Amino acid sequence: MAFDLSMALIHATVQLEQPLGDGTRTVGTGFLITDPGPDGATRIVLVTAEHVFDKMPGPEARIGYRKENADGSWTYTPAPLTIRDTAGHASGPGIPTRTSRSCG
Repeated sequence: MAFDLSMALIHATVQLEQPLGDGTRTVGTGFLITDPGPDGATRIVLVTAEHVFDKMPGPEARIGYRKENADGSWTYTPAPLTIRDTAGHASGPGIPTRTSRSCG
């Protein structure tokens, strides 16, 4: 089967969201790439603009994936994502700066 760049980009793109408690939410997008970690093991890295997380005041956001169903339709499947610790610092495995988030 030939590589389909359009489908690869759809599968790699995620929605990032955080409810703000007043009935609104902050929403941004990002994409996932694989990258070798410091130990050489492959890890999944989330790439997004810094302002996406800066506009999310809470410690947890949701990361939403598109999953293709057997009938060709798509389902949005959000999952929790810790973006900072309770002190407000960037949080997650191997996060060197506020602009990087590791997802696995």
